[in-house]
Amino acid sequence: MQIINVNIENSYNIYVGISIDLIGNHIKKNLNPKKVIIVYDHKLQNLYLPQLNSSLLQEGFTVLSVPFVSSEQNKTLQNAFDLCNNILNCKIDKSTAIVALGGGVVGDVVGFCASILLRGLPYVHVPTTLLAQVDSSIGGKTGVNTILGKNLIGTIYQPSAVFIDVTTLQSLSAKDILSGYGECLKYALLFNKEYFYQLNSINLTNLSHEQIVDIIVKSCSYKSEIVALDVDESKGYRYLLNLGHTFAHALESLNNYNENLSHGEAVALGCLLALKFSSFLGLCNKDLIHDLENHLQNKLFRCTISSVVPKFNINNMLNFMMQDKKNHKGLLRMILFKDIGNCYVDNNVNIQSLHDFLIKETI
Repeated sequence: MQIINVNIENSYNIYVGISIDLIGNHIKKNLNPKKVIIVYDHKLQNLYLPQLNSSLLQEGFTVLSVPFVSSEQNKTLQNAFDLCNNILNCKIDKSTAIVALGGGVVGDVVGFCASILLRGLPYVHVPTTLLAQVDSSIGGKTGVNTILGKNLIGTIYQPSAVFIDVTTLQSLSAKDILSGYGECLKYALLFNKEYFYQLNSINLTNLSHEQIVDIIVKSCSYKSEIVALDVDESKGYRYLLNLGHTFAHALESLNNYNENLSHGEAVALGCLLALKFSSFLGLCNKDLIHDLENHLQNKLFRCTISSVVPKFNINNMLNFMMQDKKNHKGLLRMILFKDIGNCYVDNNVNIQSLHDFLIKETI
């Protein structure tokens, strides 16, 4: 097991390689609640819930479990409200802790509910997807979607711990692994050009235990370092972690959060579009596009807007991008490339240039 510390005011640890069987013991040592509410992805009821439930019961906790139907389309304020009521029906108090068992949607919604229930209850993540393990479970961003865009209602509320049992990845489909890899790739594109080229040799359909642990540890370490520098995004460093996301969230919104386009795949395509747009603006070498495009194609990602949004409308795309929560004072804020491993935040993207780029990209 490897432990990564998120070094903020209320610091917490990410335990990479822990077994679900040991989570109850760690929660007792670190939180010692009287009651634990497990909110779990309904698909995990017979998969990991019994193991986690047993681990908590062995430590003497009162344990109750609440299912959540996990999908981006269910990630709404109404469903979060319903979940809050289901948790309140468990007769909670300030000595209660909440455990989120599942992927990114469960983590985002449960974290949001934990932040507002009784004005804040401790919670921990037990992420069971690669996407959640390397990204969404870390850093305290919670939220739900609206018809106007993704994650527009939410809070920043840090977990008390993140427990990553890498064996849960064995139950994932190839599509789920691909989605998680989209966020892993993002860290290499942001921070380490050499690491990006190292990832070229990885076979996503046949990852060894050592490879997957290495990818998770690197990704968690990169994100933890940025979160520690800028917990609430007030300094601007944390915006970097949104590389590709302005395009990605707009594409997901255009698709009505249809599961045909996973978040991680949208992020990977969003990173490619950010690189192409950066080249279009003359900010970076266009040869880099070939490198990233080949990388994505070799990993079986879709690499064009038309392949993920058949009925694409530029004005609708721009409207969703202008609703992005990173924007400030009516200005579009995006993360752009100078090079792979060298990105920066542009706080005033030229809308006409973006429009012209999208026309070129979709001809």
